[in-house]
Amino acid sequence: MLKPSRLAFLISLIFPASFSLAQTAAPDSTVPNNAETSAAGKSAKDGKQQVVVTGTRGNDTDQRRQASAAKLIFGREELDRNGDTSLGEVLKRLPGVSIGGRAGRGGEIRMRGMGGGYTQILINGERAPRGFSLESLSPDQVERIEVIRGSVAEHSTQAIAGTINIILREGYQQRDVQLNITDTIYEGKQLPNVSVTVPGKVGNLTYTLAGTLAQNERSTTTLTSDFDLDSNGQQLFQEDSFTQSHNRSDVINFSPRLAWKFENGDSLTLQSFAMHNHSQDEGRTNISEVQ
Repeated sequence: MLKPSRLAFLISLIFPASFSLAQTAAPDSTVPNNAETSAAGKSAKDGKQQVVVTGTRGNDTDQRRQASAAKLIFGREELDRNGDTSLGEVLKRLPGVSIGGRAGRGGEIRMRGMGGGYTQILINGERAPRGFSLESLSPDQVERIEVIRGSVAEHSTQAIAGTINIILREGYQQRDVQLNITDTIYEGKQLPNVSVTVPGKVGNLTYTLAGTLAQNERSTTTLTSDFDLDSNGQQLFQEDSFTQSHNRSDVINFSPRLAWKFENGDSLTLQSFAMHNHSQDEGRTNISEVQ
């Protein structure tokens, strides 16, 4: 058994050693830099934390992979690859989409074989205004086209067949003036098309001025034969009609887009469309009767 004097002596040896060890280990800790200490103190004082996020813009394939299975996305890569001069030609290439009407003339847009009243057309996620024509937009103004097959809960009953959402280009995404001139030869006739897009920024105002001049010309020939038969299958009457029609249209489209950005980060966007279409139709029908 240890005597009290020896026990006190051992305790006095243990505690000073521990205290000296703690004092020695303290200098080994990392001393913060003055700049880091100042920055940390400033951030703590302001109550704000700086967050830096970096990323890359995905291509058409990445957007399709991230979208739902019933949603198809066609971006600038495919629009530039085909070189279409009108938005109607672009929509005809989309799977499950058809456009009615005569060749060279716009008609109702259909999806999945249903009538045009069951297909919803959106511009930047909003319903197209009454009287709006897709011919007033050129493919150069479109950033991407989203096709949603079938009805979706968030859309109205007009979208039973599907929805086509046309996303227009933003002004800040385009820096250079674009001028496209094309000339299509159809049945020996030249069909010129000129489109220009002028982006710019003045202070808080960002604008995109887009216009298109196009000329369309189409000729159609129709042959119709009507005849009557008696009860024995003998021909009693036959009428042949031969119809030729010629259509020419001159189209001028202008669609300015203005966006004003406020100091608090809010923005006000104005998208307008103006279209002038002069069309001329000529037709001739010859009818001959055969007894």
